[in-house]
Amino acid sequence: MFIQAPDPFLNDAMQKRIYSLVSSGLSQKKSLKTVLENAKKELPSAHTLLVKKNNTHRHTYFQVKHEYPWLRILCENQSPILVSKTGDFVPASCYRPDTIENLPTLTIKNSQWPESIDEQKKLLFSWACKQSSSFFDRFSVTWTTPYTLSLFDKKNQLVLLIATTNTQFNKKTDQLLDQLYQYIAQKETDKPKLWTVDLRFKGQLVLSHNTPKKEAK
Repeated sequence: MFIQAPDPFLNDAMQKRIYSLVSSGLSQKKSLKTVLENAKKELPSAHTLLVKKNNTHRHTYFQVKHEYPWLRILCENQSPILVSKTGDFVPASCYRPDTIENLPTLTIKNSQWPESIDEQKKLLFSWACKQSSSFFDRFSVTWTTPYTLSLFDKKNQLVLLIATTNTQFNKKTDQLLDQLYQYIAQKETDKPKLWTVDLRFKGQLVLSHNTPKKEAK
């Protein structure tokens, strides 16, 4: 008898596919090494398969062990992908929609990823994986390739942050932003402005604001 541990992330189709591969392989008396190699070809990157044989009760227990997805990436004209904390890519199609819909999300505004920005992608994903979940709770993050990383603060819709991948977000940054809000509140008029905070220079706040252009008559 073959017993597969239920997985809280992988969708039913993927779990059935793995079960079929493992159970049929073991039934055909294939070596455990061969079964694992075949199953791993079906698994997303950074996943491994654990198989334990219980000779007393004559059953084989197996489960998928993997890096849980942490960051969801939405890119124009492409299927969503997930990134684990280790930076490994995971296809979103393998996972239950309800388990990934609330993941921290990075939006990429670009129809394709040209090869020339591969290094920037690595930097960006590395930077994103170092941020806390509370960071993504506060900021809506959009990367307009290849250079601009925009963060819209959910606490104050009038503030747009422009950052680079070496920008550090910590408690000090939060304190600076809170001070900024107080400053904006004092300066605001009945006509809202979009304030831009440039954090490129090691956390130094560079303020500017954009006023809407007058509509053409």
